[in-house]
Amino acid sequence: MQAMLVRLQFDPRAAALTPRLPTPDEFVEFLEHDATKEQLFMLKLANQLDTRERGARDIVINQLESVFQHTHFDLTRDDDGGNAALEDYRGTGYNTPLASTRRGAAASPVVPSGRPMKTKRLVPGIRNNTLQRLDRWILATPTNKTDREIYIRARQSLVDHIQDSQARGDQGKRLTDAEIRTAWDDIFHTMSDTNFSADVLSALRNSRPACSFLADRFVAVTADCACGECYDAGGHTDPDAGALYSRHDLDDEDVIDARFFERYNEQFDQTPSRPAPSVRATLLKKAAARRTGDGGITSMGNDSLLDLYGMRKPHSSTPLYQLEPIRFRDMQVPKSHKGSYLLCRIISRPTYRKCVHFVVEDQDGRAESLCLYNAVHDVIETGRALDELYKLGQALVIREPTFVRAVKGPTITLRVDSPTDVTFLPLSASLLQEATWTTESPSKHIEETVEWLRIQGNKAFSGGQHELAVRAYSAALALEPTPEELLVLALNRAAAYLRLRRYASGFRDASIVLAYLEQGVAGPPAAQSKALMRRATALHYLRQWHRALEDYSRLLELDPNQPTAVKNKAAVETAIGHSKTGVYFWNDIKIAYDLAAKTKSPPLDLLPIGDFVGPIEVRKMPHRAGGRGVVATRDIKAGEVVLVESPLAHCAPPGPFQRAAYDWKTGCLAEAAKTNLVNELARIIVDDPKMATSIYSLYGGKDHPPSGDLAFDMRENVEPSLFALPADADIERLEAIVRHNAFNLEFVSRTYVNYRESSECALFLGASAFNHECIGNAIWRPLAGNIAVRTRAPIRAGEEILISYIGLDAPLPLHHEVLVQHFGPGGKCSCMICSNEAEPTKVSERDALTDEFNELQDEVAHGGLTFSKRLSLRSRARVLVEKLEATYDEKSPDRFDLVGPMQLLAALMGMSTLSEYRAVVELELKRFAYAGAELSVRPTTCDVLAIPPIWNGSLITDLYRLAKRYVASGLPNPEREVRKWVRAAWTAARVSSGWDWDHFLRHEAMTLAVEGLHRYVASWTPPPWLGA
Repeated sequence: MQAMLVRLQFDPRAAALTPRLPTPDEFVEFLEHDATKEQLFMLKLANQLDTRERGARDIVINQLESVFQHTHFDLTRDDDGGNAALEDYRGTGYNTPLASTRRGAAASPVVPSGRPMKTKRLVPGIRNNTLQRLDRWILATPTNKTDREIYIRARQSLVDHIQDSQARGDQGKRLTDAEIRTAWDDIFHTMSDTNFSADVLSALRNSRPACSFLADRFVAVTADCACGECYDAGGHTDPDAGALYSRHDLDDEDVIDARFFERYNEQFDQTPSRPAPSVRATLLKKAAARRTGDGGITSMGNDSLLDLYGMRKPHSSTPLYQLEPIRFRDMQVPKSHKGSYLLCRIISRPTYRKCVHFVVEDQDGRAESLCLYNAVHDVIETGRALDELYKLGQALVIREPTFVRAVKGPTITLRVDSPTDVTFLPLSASLLQEATWTTESPSKHIEETVEWLRIQGNKAFSGGQHELAVRAYSAALALEPTPEELLVLALNRAAAYLRLRRYASGFRDASIVLAYLEQGVAGPPAAQSKALMRRATALHYLRQWHRALEDYSRLLELDPNQPTAVKNKAAVETAIGHSKTGVYFWNDIKIAYDLAAKTKSPPLDLLPIGDFVGPIEVRKMPHRAGGRGVVATRDIKAGEVVLVESPLAHCAPPGPFQRAAYDWKTGCLAEAAKTNLVNELARIIVDDPKMATSIYSLYGGKDHPPSGDLAFDMRENVEPSLFALPADADIERLEAIVRHNAFNLEFVSRTYVNYRESSECALFLGASAFNHECIGNAIWRPLAGNIAVRTRAPIRAGEEILISYIGLDAPLPLHHEVLVQHFGPGGKCSCMICSNEAEPTKVSERDALTDEFNELQDEVAHGGLTFSKRLSLRSRARVLVEKLEATYDEKSPDRFDLVGPMQLLAALMGMSTLSEYRAVVELELKRFAYAGAELSVRPTTCDVLAIPPIWNGSLITDLYRLAKRYVASGLPNPEREVRKWVRAAWTAARVSSGWDWDHFLRHEAMTLAVEGLHRYVASWTPPPWLGA
């Protein structure tokens, strides 16, 4: 029966019967506990047939189909809590109020054990969590105005078609593609909000089940009317629909995937054993089968939408010359074979699906599967380009290989997680000269010469296959070419390295060329200019400003009119100026970045941003988990920039299918882009081994403490060496470093709905030194691909500067899981908010009052308030605020629940007299203080001393509202009051963004005009002592 199941795994008819076939162990459990006598008899007959023959296989599938139809292999259908396990997994956590949730018990770091679950798919061939993304798009209309209008019209058309069909009595009949094609096409114009790739959208567009699903959902959520006003008024727009905030938002299939990876880690606790050899013909047949079915609905139905990390990923730190050879016959499962290396070669064409997969054979001719993760090349699709990188017959050596059981299924595989553990050998390698193979090579032997390899490299470079070009040039260099040949090969390889973003390697090759030229070796025409340009470019990308400036200057001495060098030199000089002054023109920089966004490596003249370090330094702090923190070296005013830094690594999500990552170590969700960030760090270490010292100086949790000190000028002082000693990419450690230090660049967005799946992530060396506090005294924001840290409140010399890793306005499950990843199971930092535990009775009372506030707000929103009704609502609001205040201690810093009710109370208060105006101002100032802001108000001026930790510009809007209400009340001296509050709004913008008065006026001109305030400030300029 086990062999039958293995053969059927690759049969499309069997795959169509159920989301997945049961494993042999699950099947045995089914036979022992759940199968009826009739089913046992049918399966017994089927097992006697040879499923390698098509006719017999069809009979077996028909018999299995009968079983599937009756049971669906629903292994959660039992009496000992199979379904309860899922409910327990989802139920622990977040059905609690704000205070208790943020300080509640941690999520279990382990996916619950028990029988695997099976989810019935709503649409055949598409995973349910893919439909969740569609559901979000259905429930939350597009933000773009044009798309929204198209969306509303198209949705109305779909609903009209359905309602017409129902009026004809066809309630049970689904719409055909022809009936809704026009509206369907319109709707797809707005689907960019789902962040699906073009391939996935095309597959969905041509899927009849998906079409019917969407049409039915439109009817379900729009009730009687589908117009935009009625749709939104009915409460159907839900910005959180389908979002992944925590692991409790995963669907059953995601949970199953996570369980499989739990089992993968558990196998390392088992006693290793020597496995039976895999069948060579079977492995090659499976490898061929994997090369079909990529993309479209098939991939959406079969691939997990989760990237998983936190798994066991051994790596080697022992040099190859210290290792002894090993062969498959001496290897055990599961085991990392310390002290050994494996020499093997590729015997199947590769496939790519989260890893590079192919079959290898050792010198004895034994074949096994190999999965290569974190490959440091840009080819991530199965096809010709990948075939050229992993050619048949290509020999490779693996240091301390790890032999494991596959995550799914009974197969065994050779798993390589670190790119530094594997080396692809040229034919001239000494290991190959000494090796003997018992089987013939799967590829024809080609006599490689320096000239032949150079030509092959040039062809690959011209065709855009830069990885292949590097391989060819490297193989030619290994053949000991003449100095003249070496110079040409190194110059060409430097160009290929730059295209691959391996700037340190490009720097080394260009430096070698310049050294040979200085020694009198003859080179090709303009060799010195080309080498200088390539080295300067490499140094520019590596942000070695002064060295890059030297090379650009030398190049311009040779060719004063070289346009690229002229522009790039000016950009470097601008960056050096930034580093010295900390003065940036962010508007111009943003425009330049928007223009450069279309290219993967934008032109260097569009990147004139230098890192700036203000009056801060890193100091040792034993009480902190990482043992250090950032402190002020002098008194710092609110709004000062203390750090501007470019990312060491910056990545987008890995692909359209990955919605999030599941971190097995913490049991939490993580951003999908973090898995790519780990790969990018491995690429950096391969390119520039010296950077490993800087990367490993970052805190990676208790298991991976920093290996050295951290300083803000580390990157500037780490110049690539010409002869760098190799470093090892420890993937487990890199994952831990990313877990604790990566910044999500969606942090400052007003919506967190895409926080996990579509956000870009970046790692900054200096910014990683800042510790977290829920209400930090500094704020950070991504600006043109960089990070800028600015104080939001005054900070004294010697005081620690703290930022918030996740905003307090984030959804509670998301906020908790982010803190769990940084602070462990409790999900609490050491700030006053997290340490100030509220009494359960106070929390319950606060929740009841919050519900009462929501009801009161709804009454106000309906409008039509009479004078007496307004007085009644004002009285109720005042009592509500007083009761809410009573639920907090006097020193409690967490009073954000009061901000909304106090704003409502201020809006209900009258302002017909100066005394009423002062009462409103006093209430508003108190509300601002509860939100975390600090204002100093005098009769004619108002200074913002600190802005709220949750900065979204609402403080500026509230200050405008005060000025507008004063003008509308007809009270005396409106010019004075308007200027006071507009000036306060400007100082808030200056603290948050560094705007001067002119920039503020340009940016806010439309708002001031709409609010009717522009005439009071158009002729007024602040005095020089205000710092305009």
